[in-house]
Amino acid sequence: MFSSDRGMDGQYKIWRLDLGGAPTQVTTGPGAESNPVVSPDGTTLAYVDGTNVMTAPLAGGAPAVVAPGTAPAWLPDGSALVYQNAARQLVVGTTQVTNDEDIFPFPVRFQADGRFLYTADGKIRTRATAGGDLRDIGFTAELKLRRPTLPGRKTASSTTSGRGRCAGSAPRSCRRMGAASPSSP
Repeated sequence: MFSSDRGMDGQYKIWRLDLGGAPTQVTTGPGAESNPVVSPDGTTLAYVDGTNVMTAPLAGGAPAVVAPGTAPAWLPDGSALVYQNAARQLVVGTTQVTNDEDIFPFPVRFQADGRFLYTADGKIRTRATAGGDLRDIGFTAELKLRRPTLPGRKTASSTTSGRGRCAGSAPRSCRRMGAASPSSP
C-alpha cells in the first residue's frame, strides 16, 4: 500500500501494488489520503484522510472515521490502533496515553516485548501499551561539520570588503550584497 496522486484528480489516494501487477486505487474519498497501514491479519486498512484517522475493510465496504488524528499503527494483535490525536498526543484504542509531550509526527513502532517506541520532547522513548512505564533511551550524537574548501572559490572576506567583487559595480548592488561600494570610505 502506498499513497500517490497518480489518479490525476489533484488528491493523494491509497493504492495497492500486488507483485507483478499494476497499481490499483483502493480509496476514493474526496480528501487527501495518506499514511496507509494494513492490519496484521490483512483484512483492514487504516489511513489518514485529511485530519481524520480512518479504517476500511480491504474486501470492500464503507470507510469509518476512527477519530481526528494522524500517524496510525496497528497493535501487534490487530485489536486496535495507536495514533496521534488532534492534540498530538498518543492514543491506544480510545485511551490517550501521553500528556503534554511534544510528539514527533511518526507512527509508533512495536518492540518484541510489546512496548512501543516513539520520539517525543527530543528523546527516543518506549512505553507499555497501556500507557505506563515510560522509559527514555539514552542517546547522544556528535556531528562535526567542516566547510569544504573548493579550488578557485573566493572566501567571504575577498568578495565583500574593500575593492573585492564589487569594484566597478554600481554602489547600489554592492550595498545589497553587504559589501562596501568602491566610493565608500
